[in-house]
Order: sequence, then C-alpha cells, then structure tokens
Amino acid sequence: MQFRPSLLNSLLAIPLLIGTGGCSGMPVERCASQDWYAQGYQDAANGLSTEQFLTYHNSCALHGITPHRTRYLSGWVDGREISSRS
Repeated sequence: MQFRPSLLNSLLAIPLLIGTGGCSGMPVERCASQDWYAQGYQDAANGLSTEQFLTYHNSCALHGITPHRTRYLSGWVDGREISSRS
C-alpha cells in the first residue's frame, strides 16, 4: 500500500497531538489570574480532595507559575464545611 505524503504526515502528527495534549494543562492566563481560594472552595464543594491542588501545581509549573497553596487550602476547608452541612 502506498501512502501519499500528506496522508503520511497527517498520520504521523496524530500521536504527537495526542501525546502533548495533556501536557499543556491549565492555560498560563488561568494560572496567573486564578483566585486560588475560590478554586479550593469549588473543588471541596464538588467533592474533590486536596490532592487536586497537585494537578494545578504541576500544570502551572510548566508556565513558571506557582499557585498559592495556602489560599487554595483555606478555600477548600471552607468549601468542605459548607458541603458537609448539606
């Protein structure tokens, strides 16, 4: 079977796109402007553990940005208190 160059290039590009799709994580704009208290609050209210912060940390580190852990955890604690009352 003979492939056309454009088809071959397209087929070779698919694994590259799939392989790098998860690496981008959180966009740089969101990392830089995120309200980390609100994000922690929302995550707790949605039943996520504090380990979610590691995902944000790793994604933002790719952009050279460090999320504010203390604010995130403060929001998470407050969100957890509200969600546990419901």
